[in-house]
Amino acid sequence: MEANVASDKSATKVIVASALGTIVDYYDLFIVTTAASLVWPTIFFTGLSAAAKVSLSVITFGITYVSRPLGAIIFGHFGDRIGRRNMMVWTLILTVIGVGGIAALPPSSVVGVAIGVGAIVLFRIIQGIGLGGEWPAASSLSIEYVSRSKKRAFLTGWIQNGANIGLLFASLVFTFVSTVFTKAELLAYAWRIPFIIGVVILGIAIFIRLRIEESPLFRELKKENKVERLPLIDSIKDKWKTMLLLLPTTFFVIGAPGIFVSGPYVLDVVTASHAATDAQLSLAVSAASGLAILWALLGSFLGDKFGRRGLMILSSVLVIIFLYPFELLVKTDSYALFVVGLVLLNGFFKIADGVTPALISEQFETRYRFSGAGFAYQLGSLALGIISITLIPFIVSYSGGVTNSFGPIVIVGIISAILTVITVAVIPETVNKPVK
Repeated sequence: MEANVASDKSATKVIVASALGTIVDYYDLFIVTTAASLVWPTIFFTGLSAAAKVSLSVITFGITYVSRPLGAIIFGHFGDRIGRRNMMVWTLILTVIGVGGIAALPPSSVVGVAIGVGAIVLFRIIQGIGLGGEWPAASSLSIEYVSRSKKRAFLTGWIQNGANIGLLFASLVFTFVSTVFTKAELLAYAWRIPFIIGVVILGIAIFIRLRIEESPLFRELKKENKVERLPLIDSIKDKWKTMLLLLPTTFFVIGAPGIFVSGPYVLDVVTASHAATDAQLSLAVSAASGLAILWALLGSFLGDKFGRRGLMILSSVLVIIFLYPFELLVKTDSYALFVVGLVLLNGFFKIADGVTPALISEQFETRYRFSGAGFAYQLGSLALGIISITLIPFIVSYSGGVTNSFGPIVIVGIISAILTVITVAVIPETVNKPVK
């Protein structure tokens, strides 16, 4: 399909707008997961055992990943029928509702534990639906704007790298709040400040996205009356094998860093193992996220030269090699060694970020790219959600605590990385193929 060629200026604007949405989404995601580990057990999960509090922290973190596929289905359908740009606005609106709702939620001493936990779960589901549509909207729009570029992985890699920038920003904000305010002030009201900042930034991001244009490839598709009536169904019929092969990869990219680097589980492990303060934990994630930006840029740059598959396999192999040493570093009494391990492990994970949007989006045609890529991506999210709300709490309970459970969780991560190596090797390489 011959398409209109986007100007460099408009393509740059789209990449910035797309990456900004990912930055804000993952900023909000991290402040939620940090609060779930460091704050909510005291103000929302009151009167419960330590194991129950850890389990609720992980569940409120993981429930978002369960609802993401629903967002991918809903937004994917309308994104492939109406357009990518408008869906990119609505994904952020749902995120505003989810994050703002949690920020305004009274403590359990006012509303009760059951109502408080139920409200958090509801707002997290809403946020998850928004996140489910965010990545495929941004990825589809961006890849279609730079469809003729030889730097597609580098340019679209900023979307995935937005997650690292958002995590860095969020961890710095939480570090600041944890340092400036006392523990009592943090629990009373200060934990809400990062949420309020997130809502304000989301408003700015929505304004910017309203000023960008629709994808040139999608505009051409509509002009030729080739818009699919049921794009998700058609993408599954044509690409179900590809979706299944991408499942380990998307779990690896989405899930493994969340479990081992920035999610509430690893923070709970470190809290149990070290005498680290909330600010120190946030600072450790800041260091890992800051350097991850450079790792992801390296991955996207090399992905345009050597292919998407090779970089994904390299990332997976490095993680397989380093996960067990990382476990040993976490279990030392050294905060410095934990930070070194976190920075290295996150870097190995994040090499894959640089090629993820190109690797997945280029597997699907424009007529169902939003639905197909989004559904494939969020299958990994669904797998993470199921593991987060079932397997991890079970392992924690069966092992007798978070510290003892870390070994079995490491095995889960190694298995996911091994499956990624195997399945990515089968997926077609797209580095030199045109985007249609």
